[in-house]
Amino acid sequence: MKILTLIFALLLPTLSWAATLHFDWPPGWQLREPVRNDGLLLVEGRLPDAKGNALQSLKITALRLEKDKQSSQPPDIRSLAQGLLDKMKVSAKESNPQLTPIEGKNGYYFQLTDAKPKAGEFNRMMAGVILQKDYLLNFTLLNNSMEDKNTQAIAKAIATVSVEE
Repeated sequence: MKILTLIFALLLPTLSWAATLHFDWPPGWQLREPVRNDGLLLVEGRLPDAKGNALQSLKITALRLEKDKQSSQPPDIRSLAQGLLDKMKVSAKESNPQLTPIEGKNGYYFQLTDAKPKAGEFNRMMAGVILQKDYLLNFTLLNNSMEDKNTQAIAKAIATVSVEE
């Protein structure tokens, strides 16, 4: 999360406190109350198993980008996603992970496997960034399998995320 905060700090974000994040959560997910802190809106959810242990965890961070008086260009979302991937892949099994465009969105994601997973922790991650109007959205999905039906459902749902004021 520190890397993401650093990237966002470099973009000088401010969040409209009236902003709302919309997301089609699949059935079974437990949601926490959204948190607004230091200019960020954080939404978290987890999918528990029958014993209450988390099978998956998803964090979505939204922030409003300040208008840059020197440039009317939005941030290069592919370069931002690549920078995030480059920072995260140092602890991954994959030697050459790739960015994948998010269908229907101005954004990219990648998937990584932890090279040295600790017992009881998630060993897989899907993360990415989406630029929607004046908002930068970041998401991180943690789990132990990218192939199961629950992961496929949440991956499809990520494409529905949006922010409105």
